Amino acid sequence: MNPDVQTGLGVISYANGQYDRAKDCFEAALSVRPEDFILWLQRRPTYTRAIYNVGVACLNIGAHKEATEHFLSALVMQDSSAGPKSEQLWSTLRRTFQTMNRSDLAEMATSGS
Repeated sequence: MNPDVQTGLGVISYANGQYDRAKDCFEAALSVRPEDFILWLQRRPTYTRAIYNVGVACLNIGAHKEATEHFLSALVMQDSSAGPKSEQLWSTLRRTFQTMNRSDLAEMATSGS
């Protein structure tokens, strides 16, 4: 099995809305290259956009709790960096809370700016 092929298939599957298949492809690639920083974000832990994208992927497959964890992690990273701030993170987090029927949390999820 070629991990590059599996990664490519994962990206294509994700783009076509086949999230379970994409997950399987990425897991297969990781089984061969468990240290691949493109598949794992541990080598670039402050890449906020990647963390956000993982959250969106979780949201798309209905893994709301995991999506929330990724969005919150991205917000913490964004807040601690000197880079630009994105309201999109807050907006997506609010949408996730709404999906979870937690309007109380959605109301509290604001940037404060």
